[in-house]
Amino acid sequence: MPTRTPAISLVFLAPLALLSFLAVALLGPGGLAARAGPEPAAGVDLARLAGRWYLIARLPTAGPAFGAQVEYRLDGNRLEEAYAAHRDSLSGPLEKTEVEARPDPQAPSRWRIKEGWLRSRDRLLLYISPGYRRAIVADKQGVWVLAREPEIPEWSYAGLLARLTVQGYDVSELRRVVQKPEQAGKPGFE
Repeated sequence: MPTRTPAISLVFLAPLALLSFLAVALLGPGGLAARAGPEPAAGVDLARLAGRWYLIARLPTAGPAFGAQVEYRLDGNRLEEAYAAHRDSLSGPLEKTEVEARPDPQAPSRWRIKEGWLRSRDRLLLYISPGYRRAIVADKQGVWVLAREPEIPEWSYAGLLARLTVQGYDVSELRRVVQKPEQAGKPGFE
């Protein structure tokens, strides 16, 4: 009786081919894993960015914030960022912090935030809408979804989340910031 060599089943080859394809796509040259990280927005006009922004959502949630706002002021080659938020409720005490940023002259959407005398961190403007009405800002400490008005439509919010996902962020922990009393206690809000 002749001996038979076992044939490799197609059932085993299909998953192996899929895994090989994914490994090349994710780890190969130019693959997702080869990306250096989030990419800042291109062609940013910092003068148009200046002004008041409402914090629509943020990651991580480091204690609740109500009615949070950020104001950007351009002063020569400096970008001043003033943050204000109520603690505990919309009528709670207002806490304010200010930081100074130095935009990169070649990439104005990449900022160096000064933290004391010797420390600094990078902050990126990941997205700015064409009309400068919506924005996403991020650094190693968190992500902020910003808008010029205190409330945005659901479709717009979903689009901003999709942009964050494409940049590699896990948006499952993102929490909306209460800007109006009727938002308090709703699912997804702080």
